Amino acid sequence: MESIIMDEVQELMDWIAKQGGKPVCLHGRINLAVLNALWTILAGQRYDHDDPQLTKILESLELLVNLFQFIPKIYFGVY
Repeated sequence: MESIIMDEVQELMDWIAKQGGKPVCLHGRINLAVLNALWTILAGQRYDHDDPQLTKILESLELLVNLFQFIPKIYFGVY
């Protein structure tokens, strides 16, 4: 598991180095790295961080999490 995580850290560091010292938003990139590590562990398949399939998986998970946060508000009337 450590090697999988270190592969993701290395890819993230390589991407940062390619940005030429300009400010970057790491939120999306860190999410991709974490998702990719978990996906590799669970599914045995690793994606490149620029792969549209990985981005699609991340977007689907974010939508699902947002939906699950919204459902109790509807069901229990809590806002």
